[in-house]
Amino acid sequence: MNEFLQCLTSFSKVYKSYLKKYEEIGEKYNLSKSDVKVLAYLSLNKHGDTGREICEFWGVSKALISRSVEDLFHKNMVAFVPDTQDRRTMRIVLDNESDAVVEEIKAERRRFKEKLANGITK
Repeated sequence: MNEFLQCLTSFSKVYKSYLKKYEEIGEKYNLSKSDVKVLAYLSLNKHGDTGREICEFWGVSKALISRSVEDLFHKNMVAFVPDTQDRRTMRIVLDNESDAVVEEIKAERRRFKEKLANGITK
């Protein structure tokens, strides 16, 4: 196997294990994998984002993200705030009930970065 293909294969395995951790976090908090993905994305952007931006980032359907956002809203994990530039647009932001889940997501993100950096020299 050539070196580039081997590198891609290794990265794919690491990424799949990363997404598997999202499933485990979801099970712990009774959330779907999509719910966890929404929270993970929002944890990167404190100013909030639209459902469309989340869909584009993860490459999933708007219906899937809309359903997750609605579920998270009912669990007080996300809230909606008007956009400062366009009042017609509502931004999705993290709410207080998401704190524990977001901390686990951030910890997993740190572990993932460490795995990626493992063996890379400057």
